[in-house]
Amino acid sequence: QKAQRGTVGGGLPAAIASMHDDANLGLDLGLLKGIGGVRLPEERVLDVPPRLDALDDSDGALEELGQRAMSQEYDPQAFASLRRLQILDHHRNGSISDRASLSVCNVTWNVAGLAPTPASVLEALGPSPAVLPDLVIFGVQEAVELSSREVLLTDNSASVLWRGLLESALVSWGEASDGKGSSSPKRGSVELAPARPSPPVFAFKRSSSQPSLRGMSVRGMELQAERCPYVLVGSTQLVGIILTVWARRDHSAHCAEVRSATIGTGALGFLGNKGAAAIRLRCYHTSLVFVCVHLNANKSAPEARNTEYKTIEAKLAFTVPRSTALTLTSSLSAVRDAPKGAREITLRLRHHDVVVWLGDLNYRLALPTAE
Repeated sequence: QKAQRGTVGGGLPAAIASMHDDANLGLDLGLLKGIGGVRLPEERVLDVPPRLDALDDSDGALEELGQRAMSQEYDPQAFASLRRLQILDHHRNGSISDRASLSVCNVTWNVAGLAPTPASVLEALGPSPAVLPDLVIFGVQEAVELSSREVLLTDNSASVLWRGLLESALVSWGEASDGKGSSSPKRGSVELAPARPSPPVFAFKRSSSQPSLRGMSVRGMELQAERCPYVLVGSTQLVGIILTVWARRDHSAHCAEVRSATIGTGALGFLGNKGAAAIRLRCYHTSLVFVCVHLNANKSAPEARNTEYKTIEAKLAFTVPRSTALTLTSSLSAVRDAPKGAREITLRLRHHDVVVWLGDLNYRLALPTAE
């Protein structure tokens, strides 16, 4: 019933979507000819690019085949051929064999322009878990003082500083846990690390000058990176908003198609003293987006915060090659909406499987301070 739910008449995207529905059934290769009540052709099959069998450039080969299929009038046999090849490709990659969960640790911290130290970053990250989470997402707000100069001329050295301090903290995490990270994702649904009851509070003085990593040699940085159980997947900054995404080493090779984007919603409606910094990626065969935000701080302006949220949700965008957008069901609608023949596709938040928001949203409970 699930396989018969979709139709192929809409063209290539519908054919691929139908393939994904079938893939979720956990098919055996011996049953391919009877998928969804559609018998795959035996006599007339569209020519398969030779390099498809090598799988070194399978996405490119499938894209080439798809373009050939779309360049003619609708041909059920041509689309069935493409459908069969994609199922075979996904089966070889193991992407339809099972579902698994990844544990994700999200940390958000408004530092109010305070200078971080290794100890403060480690404490913000929290105690070392018995099992290291698969992904660590660390978002910072007000990493620089939100002066007019900083808003107009962002100091990117703050991002470099935070990456170095976070890497050092993750090394300590790994050493304390004795590398007890699981070797593969666990079966089940996506799990998020439990939130701590309250954010860390540090008695730091404001400082216009950030500490630096100059005391560490290049070799020292290399050794720290080698000892770190995590690999930096992506990093981005919008004035005082900094977002970094880290993947445990055994997952890092499966994190690809990384893109970053920022959008300002602050002064004049577009400056970066408020807004969002986001990173999207494909982890295994699931597309993820992490959005770190800092919204309007006016206590009596909830509608302003709502408007900023809607603006970020509607306008935050990532540009990816067409072949990338075709690899996941969640982004196929973006391909359909793009101009015909477009090589670059714009992905919005809605074109991803999982979207995680974190940051200083500035919403408040209407209760007395004591409560």
